[in-house]
Amino acid sequence: MKTLIVTFLLIGLFASAPTQAQDPNEGLVRVNELFGGQVRFKIDKRDRLVADFFDQSGHYRQDMVYLEFLAPEAFAFNAEEQVVMLRCADAHSQCIDKEVFKLNTIRHMGRMNLPLPAGDPDGSKAIAALSDLIRQAQAGLSAVETKSPVPRKN
Repeated sequence: MKTLIVTFLLIGLFASAPTQAQDPNEGLVRVNELFGGQVRFKIDKRDRLVADFFDQSGHYRQDMVYLEFLAPEAFAFNAEEQVVMLRCADAHSQCIDKEVFKLNTIRHMGRMNLPLPAGDPDGSKAIAALSDLIRQAQAGLSAVETKSPVPRKN
């Protein structure tokens, strides 16, 4: 009897232990802190990553991309341009909508250029944080099952 009680207690402890899965909101907080207000990220209700860009004049640009279309393994630092690049997966080569408010234009791009965060001269912290965020969000999307329609009975 005592071993049964101990077994149930141990099962209860392990079941209530926090999991290793990261909440995408924690990833967003981390990425937003890293970019320090220069770029603000969010995930909208349509499962798109939205990046709002700010400078001294205010909000000047907004980029949007469906999470599933990004390729986190292709995120990279471009030394020539001094930017961190987010890239689309090969199957969705022009997946990023880039809106520049001053020009009143929206362009479809294959990459999103982000300024280097302060204290991250090679973009390694930004690439790691963004890759983690996107992978977590993509994993969350793939875990959601779509309901199949109820078959009609005649």
